[in-house]
Amino acid sequence: MSSFVIDADGHIMEDHKDIFAHIKGNFAEMDWHATWPMFDADGWQRGLARKGKREDPDTEAWVRFQDEHGIDCAVLYPTSALAIGMIQLPAWASAIAQGYNDWLYDRFISQSPRLKGVALLAPQDPRAAAAELRRCVKELGFCAGLLPSVTNNRTPLYGSPVFHEIYDEAQRLDVPLTIHGGVSQNLGLDRVCSFLEAHMLEHPVGLFLQITNMMFQGIFQEFPKLRVAYLEAGAGWVPFMMDRMEEDYEKFAARLAPQDVLDEARERQAHLEALRQQREAVSTAPAAVPGTRLGASEPNATYPPSGLITGPAEPCDPGAPSEPSARLASTSVSAAKSRT
Repeated sequence: MSSFVIDADGHIMEDHKDIFAHIKGNFAEMDWHATWPMFDADGWQRGLARKGKREDPDTEAWVRFQDEHGIDCAVLYPTSALAIGMIQLPAWASAIAQGYNDWLYDRFISQSPRLKGVALLAPQDPRAAAAELRRCVKELGFCAGLLPSVTNNRTPLYGSPVFHEIYDEAQRLDVPLTIHGGVSQNLGLDRVCSFLEAHMLEHPVGLFLQITNMMFQGIFQEFPKLRVAYLEAGAGWVPFMMDRMEEDYEKFAARLAPQDVLDEARERQAHLEALRQQREAVSTAPAAVPGTRLGASEPNATYPPSGLITGPAEPCDPGAPSEPSARLASTSVSAAKSRT
């Protein structure tokens, strides 16, 4: 029986000057001084490699590698751009994401159907990230979206309601989101003594934080069709996390969701439904109304603020489990496919 082999987590090497040339909008009117890094990682010597041990493949080299090793296609992720979550200015983060995505399309995805693109998303501006995901899927043919597992302190973890618009868009487009590590900042790893230690811990620790927050803040209850892959930490951590989540859920689930928080979640879902209907109404109208802003019901629309979203909620259907370990088990296949 023939098999179809997918390299599910291939990494390109960014050309920062070329990426900047693809940026649109106000930042495109400025000059880029390449003395400074476009993506500020964490101070470790990530650009160093032993001679002959690191390549910078173009499209031709990627396809040649695939032919040599029996790989049918590759899903391409960034390398230095995994540090996008550390950028302080949301508008700059969104501009870089747009520039990177257009650069990835021009240099790789448009050159071969065996190379598949994943849209880099800037979590600093969730509304812009949702729009960028939609653009990349609809216009560039990308197959997924990428959120960095590590962000600055201004950006909440991904269980926060501020990211619901991204999840709603991914669910509506029927594409998965991926959460991928890449830097060791903001993870409590400042005291390790070597890059080996930082690199070993940064990928799983970042994923632990994000999946725990998303699980217990009810993301997978509110968005039952959302698919998320937690990448670059293998799959051995999944049973461990299932055990930890199961135990602590039994002990502390009652503390998760007071009734007012559940009411906020329902209001938020109604708000997203109103946005969906607005987009559909405008897209099917005979002519666009001047000044119409898609995705916003008023100029300064915001979600109800809350530190908690949903805890133990009613199952999405009569046969759906409500315990976190059952939901986590469903993500294990995605995690297993991402081992690098």
